[in-house]
Amino acid sequence: MARVSGEDLVVAAPVARPAYARHRRYLLFVLPALLLILVVIAFPWAFTLWMSLNEWQVASAREFVGFQNYLDLARDSRFLQSIGRTFYFIALAVVLPVVFGTLAALIFHQESHRWCSSRSGTGRRWSC
Repeated sequence: MARVSGEDLVVAAPVARPAYARHRRYLLFVLPALLLILVVIAFPWAFTLWMSLNEWQVASAREFVGFQNYLDLARDSRFLQSIGRTFYFIALAVVLPVVFGTLAALIFHQESHRWCSSRSGTGRRWSC
């Protein structure tokens, strides 16, 4: 067995790699999630946007109309009524519960301090 002295031993310094090179292999873990987002969210959204720019009936040929569908929608009285009803239901479903919930929390908070503000017979203060 050969002996190696401390002077003969050479240790190579680690090679510094750029940050993007170190993290490139982690991209393999992110790619399935990005592919799923692309397939489930981005493609249907883009296809729906493209379809909205066309006049496209089921049994007939497609015709590009641009933003004409959106202009027709802005003039449609039924659509405008539905927007009004939507905001009405938003107010009923979101705003009113938040207001009433906040009021109830304030009322119950004041009531709890009324019960906790007195001292017990042992001389210790309640911790409410």
